[in-house]
Amino acid sequence: MAARVGSASKVTAVDISELRLNLLRDNLKRLSIDNVLTVIGDGIKFASGKYNKILVDAPCSGTGVFRKYPEGRWITTPEDVGRFAVMQYNLLNNSARLLSEGGDLVYSTCSVLHAENEFVIERFLNEHPDFELVMPEWFQHKDVIGEDKFLRTFPGLKYFDNLFAACLRRKQS
Repeated sequence: MAARVGSASKVTAVDISELRLNLLRDNLKRLSIDNVLTVIGDGIKFASGKYNKILVDAPCSGTGVFRKYPEGRWITTPEDVGRFAVMQYNLLNNSARLLSEGGDLVYSTCSVLHAENEFVIERFLNEHPDFELVMPEWFQHKDVIGEDKFLRTFPGLKYFDNLFAACLRRKQS
């Protein structure tokens, strides 16, 4: 993402895991990318700045990658899915406060469950009338976006994992 926006723009990466941020920092250094500020923190509570674009790569049940991690089939419970859905909504809700007018908020998971995907987005849109679901003009692979404007990939076609994403745009006033 940082390479795509170019050195004139800044990217803020917030993660609750120091380990994941250290991996990110190592990759940024290896790739000589210097426009990323890494912040250890809880995305549900993060409150610094206004942004034009936000990616919420939400923690999830991982049901879309069970092919890689088959043990998930036996350890993921309905209660886990419910907890993830609450966390996902809270991440979206907080991110909405940080998004500028006309900005895009992209939500993604590696889950195939409606409870973590469509239902989270539907609740968010019902409670945030200043947002709309859009098909982003900047997205290159239109073949994976359905008429409902949700992005979904499926293994066995030309993609390796099940992914879900939605682009929410804050309306101009």
